[in-house]
Amino acid sequence: MASEFDPDDHDDSLLRLSLPNLSLLSLDDSPSSTNSTAVSSMTVDQLRSRLAALNLPVDGKKEKLKSRLRSALKSQRLALERARMAEEELSEDDDDDDAADGSQPYAYYCVMDFEATCERDAQDYPNEIIEFPVVLVDGATHEVAAEFHQYVRPVINPTLTDFCKELTGITQLQVDSAQTFPDVLKDLESWLSKHDTPPFRNIVFVTDGPWDLRDFFRKQLSHSNANRPPSDPPLQRPEYLSRFVDLRKLVAVTYGAKRRKITDTLSWMGMEFEGREHSGIDDARNIARILMWIMKDGVAVRDNALIVKRRKGGRHGRSRGDRSEGENDGEDEWSIEYF
Repeated sequence: MASEFDPDDHDDSLLRLSLPNLSLLSLDDSPSSTNSTAVSSMTVDQLRSRLAALNLPVDGKKEKLKSRLRSALKSQRLALERARMAEEELSEDDDDDDAADGSQPYAYYCVMDFEATCERDAQDYPNEIIEFPVVLVDGATHEVAAEFHQYVRPVINPTLTDFCKELTGITQLQVDSAQTFPDVLKDLESWLSKHDTPPFRNIVFVTDGPWDLRDFFRKQLSHSNANRPPSDPPLQRPEYLSRFVDLRKLVAVTYGAKRRKITDTLSWMGMEFEGREHSGIDDARNIARILMWIMKDGVAVRDNALIVKRRKGGRHGRSRGDRSEGENDGEDEWSIEYF
């Protein structure tokens, strides 16, 4: 299983080159996440020593020191990721938005559109992914190359509501005979391995808006981990699902249009929706048609969104461009940083 994306896994020379004033910790002993056991197990002296090395205040009690160090490490990882993205942009032969020769920054684009359990007028419903479709678009030919499609068996609410069945067209038999989410995710990675090698850096995922990867995937991780045996490591967000293309936003920014739902975007492009709306595979196929349309229009499609993990209840407010943690410990949540 791919691990959660952590820029500390990559060569830190880029960050040292791009951000010379940022004092990096040794990658051998830096924690892999802001909730790492490494920080939690440090003594007060160790915490103060690490903070002093980062030119940060060393006053306060142990919990305050731990929270401050976690925030600093989180900022470093985000800075490293930004620097890596900037380096990738500079390495492109063409820095404008048009792909004059038809080439694309990625070899493959995985268009994804989940369907999840739901109930009418239930805003806080514990959605579980029940359909996992991916349409693979070739970045060179701008055509569909393959498809992945599986239903998923829910475990929190295994019986689908009438509203869910009517909305999605998914039957109880389809989910009852399906695998649970962790196994479907393994199957996805096996399928991706036919087109690229892990961690799949020649592939980027594409969604219609932020909801699939920010909200549904987050909820699903929580549900899956709540039902895993204590001896099993927790299921984490893979690196390849941390950066993605928000196609709805890309179309709006590229063409100066308002953000539209799938059917309206297709109509604006002179096309009609094919299939059943709210069928995950049909939605994904139609989103792929939008993607291929803009590729053939000469647009270089680059990832424009990054999933960022932060802490709820932080003391400091956060603007759209500031996704770093606050001083106070709290529950994890995920947000989107656009670029």
